Amino acid sequence: MTDIADLSTLLQNRLRAALTPGERLVWVGQPIAAHYMKLAYGYPALPGSTVYAITSARVLLLGGGDQPDSVRSYAPAQLQQLERSEHEGGWGDLILETDYVSDGDGGYTTERHGLLAVADVRRAHGLVAALAATLPLAPGTPHPSFFSALAAPVISALPARLRQALRDELGPDERLVWAAQPIPASYLKKGYRKWFFYIPWTLFALIIGVLSAMAVWNVPVRGWDLLLVVGVPSLLLWIGIYHLVQPLRMRRDALGVVHAITTARALTIAMNGALVVRTYAPAGLVHALCADGAHDSGDLLLEAGFDDTTPIETQLHRHGFMGIDEVRHVERLIGHLKQTPAM
Repeated sequence: MTDIADLSTLLQNRLRAALTPGERLVWVGQPIAAHYMKLAYGYPALPGSTVYAITSARVLLLGGGDQPDSVRSYAPAQLQQLERSEHEGGWGDLILETDYVSDGDGGYTTERHGLLAVADVRRAHGLVAALAATLPLAPGTPHPSFFSALAAPVISALPARLRQALRDELGPDERLVWAAQPIPASYLKKGYRKWFFYIPWTLFALIIGVLSAMAVWNVPVRGWDLLLVVGVPSLLLWIGIYHLVQPLRMRRDALGVVHAITTARALTIAMNGALVVRTYAPAGLVHALCADGAHDSGDLLLEAGFDDTTPIETQLHRHGFMGIDEVRHVERLIGHLKQTPAM
């Protein structure tokens, strides 16, 4: 947290001007320059002109990126789905909004907005989640089966680190209803579609590599010609092998993920690298969609999907409970938890 007195006079004035009468500040922060300046954020950063604020009514983002005078405001209704990535030392990002913008050439760029590169991101997440919980919800009574699940929660056996991470996420009065890991084989199968393209690609690269080696052996090749004859087939072969092993990596990644439903929200925790936690408040679950698979397994999509289609493949950007067992049972639990905002 940053003391408002530590901000420049310009930022203090901008922040005060953004507040409405009766609105009080709860938390003020700025990005950590050493982390914010990294290219991973995708734009030339201006940490000195950026300030974040959590107030009694909303979250404010002032400045950032190539728009130092911009102001973004997020009311509780816009804070029902949150993503926190946490790095060693407790700093990280709290993503409030993600946009996929077409670049006009068949690709896209990802624009992520939120509290970027802030210290003690877990505390900021808690404050934003508390603000999101102030959203008035339509009256609703959970189905008796939800109380049955609460009385006898279904908690699969979890690795120690995932079990501890899940325990650390729970609030004082929050109780687990269901928790499980994805089926590793389901992640492996989703990667198989890459093989239909990259197996022929790799075989072609091998043939080109053999022919190039024969050419170098029989004909003196030097300089740039040698780089082209040897380097291009090697690059093609490396690309093919890289994509062929991705399904195996996806299977391994499934072992570092846990999905959970509590009395207050749904959440997904991934520990493949930095800790990534996605949380869904009751009003953030209204668009949940079940995609059945074989043997009562499947995906429970909790966010709107995005497809990135290229001439080679279509990459599916999906978030939710992916590759879980007894997916229809979990869908019913989500149905009992979700609530629409009050009109």
